[in-house]
Amino acid sequence: MAQEENSTGRNGLIGKIQEFNFNISDWTIYKARLDNYFEANNITGVKRRAIFLNMLDEDSYRLMFDQCSPVKPEQKSYEQLLEIFDKHFAPVHTPFAERIKFYESERGPEESPNEWVARVRRLAIQCEFDNHLETVLRDKFICGFGKGLVLDRLLEEKITIYLADAVKIANHKMAALSSFGCKNGQGQDGQQDENPVKQEVTQTTEASSASSELGCAARPLPDAIRDLVEQEINRLVDVGILTPVSFSEWATPVVPIIKKNGDIRLCADFKVTINPHIQVDQYPIPRIEDLFGRLQGREQFTKLELSQAYQQIAVDEPSKSS
Repeated sequence: MAQEENSTGRNGLIGKIQEFNFNISDWTIYKARLDNYFEANNITGVKRRAIFLNMLDEDSYRLMFDQCSPVKPEQKSYEQLLEIFDKHFAPVHTPFAERIKFYESERGPEESPNEWVARVRRLAIQCEFDNHLETVLRDKFICGFGKGLVLDRLLEEKITIYLADAVKIANHKMAALSSFGCKNGQGQDGQQDENPVKQEVTQTTEASSASSELGCAARPLPDAIRDLVEQEINRLVDVGILTPVSFSEWATPVVPIIKKNGDIRLCADFKVTINPHIQVDQYPIPRIEDLFGRLQGREQFTKLELSQAYQQIAVDEPSKSS
């Protein structure tokens, strides 16, 4: 149990100071509290050293004893003892590593604007933003809000808004929304349903009215790849791309392609079954010259690599029978 100096009362001292345990206490915070305690009670001179050493638990005192060796801690001044612990507990910070933590942080779902801005300030302590600190704090405070009505309201402000004003606006907006039962200050467009419905893009395959069902017999597979094809079919079923059926109006033979890494890409030969009968959307493919013309003068580009690109878009229910 940690020992404490008494609060204002029997001995007339103001406040209290807990025993220092370096395993659970933050030295920087403890030192600031200790200085305030001494100042509030007008404690000076050697009494500061005696009280400080007395408030160290056994492990902390042993650490101080070892740091002072070959002399004893009692032979050092109070200021010298503080300097010893300052050097020992000084955290090693690299500004860029701290900035990564700063920029990757986001406001928690239950965090109020005041709590969020306090955490933003704390994360910025070791980032060395210098003269840009207030601007960076303001930007992080605003951008750290999730999508919703509070963020929408903050985005209406001019770029010259001060951090204190942004915090005030966020508090007022969240209070107004909470009065209408909006959880965490988010409106309907910002709430996340416990069972969200994923938005899916589906492709409709329309066959001409004159077409009739067409099935094509399965093609023989080499024994060397038969197991690989079976494994790939099972995998596609497991991930929900293929659905097993006992009967289909259409039947298309598979075309297994062996990739460079030895895996199987499972394709289908639709040109002998449904392709001649579908109604194709006539959309002109852009010319490469037109595309390069649009990219002229641009500086940032994005390249998207889609695994199994032809399986990224699902077909709707009526088309699944095709």
